[in-house]
Amino acid sequence: MEEIGLKICDLEYYGTQAWPFPNSFMIAFKAKYHSGEITVDSSEIEHADWFDKKDTPTLPPYASIARILIQSVQ
Repeated sequence: MEEIGLKICDLEYYGTQAWPFPNSFMIAFKAKYHSGEITVDSSEIEHADWFDKKDTPTLPPYASIARILIQSVQ
């Protein structure tokens, strides 16, 4: 909600991955869309959009939790 103005529901923990900064890690969650329109808060995020499963942009590397999360819903 804070960065892109969307409300979600059914939040579910998916996994964790080390992050390349000291004492940090990335946490991945799955959620369902509830309501709202994409409104980018440019101070925290550069771009946000919806993608069809057949039209995803270049995916992150295979070892990243982002790639694993994206592929889990395809």
